[in-house]
Amino acid sequence: MASATIKLTERQKQALKAWEDTQEEFDVLSFDQIAKLSRLPRHQVRRTVREMARKGVTRFVRGCWTDEGYPAGSGYGLTNVGRSVLAQDARP
Repeated sequence: MASATIKLTERQKQALKAWEDTQEEFDVLSFDQIAKLSRLPRHQVRRTVREMARKGVTRFVRGCWTDEGYPAGSGYGLTNVGRSVLAQDARP
């Protein structure tokens, strides 16, 4: 699926901003983190990020670990398509 064909709602674009300062290897965020970084209410984040996953922009990741080696639960990261959509949205 080419990133040019993906249409995001305004809420999805706002949620996508949560990943602006992440590195590809460390881009898995929890719903709480996404809510804080995107300034969306958490109950909207859950639905929005799952909609983005169905579009191929985000992916669900189980069994995440902190840098210190502690379990951190699960979250969502960007796919390659999501990274390219983010890069396109960041252009002036």
